[in-house]
Amino acid sequence: MGLIRGSLEDGAHTGRTRQDLMDIERISVESKAEWLALRAKDITSTEIAALFGDENSPYLTRFDLWHRKRGQKVVEIDTSERMAWGLRLEDAIARGVAEDHGLSIRRINQYMRIPSLRLGASFDFGVDATGDLGPGLLEIKNVDAWAAKERWIIDGDHVEAPVHIELQLQHQLLVSGRKRGYIAALVGGNRVLLLSREASKSVHDEILSRSDAFWKSVDAGAEPPPVYPRDASTVIDLHRICAPCTVAQPTQELATLSAEYAAASAMVKAAEQDRSVAKARIMCLIGDAERVTGDGWTISAGTVASRHVEAYDTEPYRNFRVTFKKGK
Repeated sequence: MGLIRGSLEDGAHTGRTRQDLMDIERISVESKAEWLALRAKDITSTEIAALFGDENSPYLTRFDLWHRKRGQKVVEIDTSERMAWGLRLEDAIARGVAEDHGLSIRRINQYMRIPSLRLGASFDFGVDATGDLGPGLLEIKNVDAWAAKERWIIDGDHVEAPVHIELQLQHQLLVSGRKRGYIAALVGGNRVLLLSREASKSVHDEILSRSDAFWKSVDAGAEPPPVYPRDASTVIDLHRICAPCTVAQPTQELATLSAEYAAASAMVKAAEQDRSVAKARIMCLIGDAERVTGDGWTISAGTVASRHVEAYDTEPYRNFRVTFKKGK
C-alpha cells in the first residue's frame, strides 16, 4: 500500500529502455471471444492488483490468477447490472469530461500486449497530446456514492482511487508506452472526479518484478497457497473430477475437517428451515400484496412470469457429502 500510494506521486515517468518493453503488439479485436482469448495469455490491467496483495484485489486472488494462467483459461466476465449501466454510460461520461476539461479523446479499439513479458491491456479512450508528455489515456469509472465514500480517498482537492484502479492505469501506461493518464469517475450520477496521473517508474518496476516472478512460478508449476474463504470456490472447482475406485488414507486433519463440515451443514439446514418458516408466515400476513414498506425495511414479493428453458449440458461436479455413524 505504501509503495503504491507514495510512488504514484513521485512524478517520475518510465523511459522504458528495455528492448522487450518496446516490443508492443497492437491487435484489432473483432469479437468478444477473440478479446477473451487474448486476455488468457497475459496479466491484464484488471488482474495486476492480484500480485499486490489480496487486500488490494477485490475481484480475484493470486491463487485464482495463477490457475487461470496455468490453464490458459478463457474467463467469461459476468456483467452485473451496475457494470452493464457503467458500459452504457461510458461514452456519455467520456464526452462530458472531455468537454468540461478541454480534452480531445478517441476510442482505442485495440488490445496491446508485450509478448515477451506476457502483459496485456485494453483501454477505454486515448487522449490527444497536451503539453510535453504526448498522447495519454482516459479510464472511465461509474461509481456509486457509497463506494466513493468507503473506498476512495477524497480530501478536498486530494483524491485517490482504490489501489486496484490506480494500478490498472499504471499497468495500461506501461503496456501502451504512454506517459500520462486520467481516471474519470462519475460519482452518484452527478459529480465527476478527474485524476491526472503520470507514468510512475517505481510502480512500473514493481509491476515488472512481480509479474516476472509470477510467470516463473506458473512455468515451474509452483502453485501459491489458497487464501480462505476467498479461494474456496476455486479450489472446489479445481477438484471437480475424481479418480474412480480410488481411496485416500484417513488422517486426523481429515477427521477434524469432516466434523467441521458436518457441523456447518447442520447450521445451514437449521438456518434454511428458520428462513422457510419466516417466509411462510410473512406470505400469510401479506397475502397477494406485491410490496410492503416499513420503517427502515421493505418486503418485495412480485411474481416472476413462467418461462421455458431449453435443455443444456451440465458441467461435471463432485457428489460430495460427509456422513457419520449414528450412535447406538
